[in-house]
Amino acid sequence: AFKRYGLGHVGVLNTDLAGDGAPDWLTWDGLGQLISDSLAQIYRQTPREVELSLNVEMGDEAVELVADMRRGESWVSGLALRATIAGPTNREVFFSQEAPGRYRARLERLPEGLYMLRLEAQDDGETVTDITQLLPIPYAQEYRRIGLNSERVSEITRMTGGQFLERPVLPRPSGKIRHDAYQALWPWALWLALGLFITDLALRKLWWLVERFV
Repeated sequence: AFKRYGLGHVGVLNTDLAGDGAPDWLTWDGLGQLISDSLAQIYRQTPREVELSLNVEMGDEAVELVADMRRGESWVSGLALRATIAGPTNREVFFSQEAPGRYRARLERLPEGLYMLRLEAQDDGETVTDITQLLPIPYAQEYRRIGLNSERVSEITRMTGGQFLERPVLPRPSGKIRHDAYQALWPWALWLALGLFITDLALRKLWWLVERFV
C-alpha cells in the first residue's frame, strides 16, 4: 500500500518477515523484485548519467555480487564500488574489476534473514551513482530438505548389504499382549473418610449417653 505523505511517499508491507511465514518469503524468487519495485516508488528518482545494475549469485558457501556499469552504450571502468549490507549482521564489501564495466565481490554466506544492500560507485572519491535493493538469504540447502534422504539410505544399504523397504509392513505381534490398566483410588479414599467420620460421630454420641445415665 502506497500513499503520499507531505512531500514524500509512504509504503506499507502488510506482512511479517520474521515470523512463521518468513521461510516462504525468503525462498521466493520474486521477493527481491517486489521490494525493489516498492523502494523505487518511495525513493525520489534522480536522473543518472551512469547506469548501475547488480546481480546476486547465491551459493551454499558464499554469496557472489556482480555489478555492471554502463554509460549509454559503453562500459564504465576504473570506478571504486562498495556495498553496505544492513540486517541481522552488518557487512561492508569492496568490489574488484574483472572485465570492462564488470565488478565482482565475494563474501562468506550470511546468516539467514532479510538484508538491505546499498551499492555505491565512486570516481576519485565522488559518488557517481548508487542503488539500494533487498538481499534475502534463505536457509542452507540441508535445512530446506524435508523427508527421507533416499540417496543416503540407498548408499548405506548398498555398503552394508541390507535392504531398503520403501513401504515397510510390520509383522503381526505374536503372543499375549500386555495391557496396562489403572484404577482410580480417590472414590475408595472418599468412602473411607466418610466411614471414619460416621464412626467418630457415633462414638461421641454413645459416650455422651453413657456418661448421662451413669
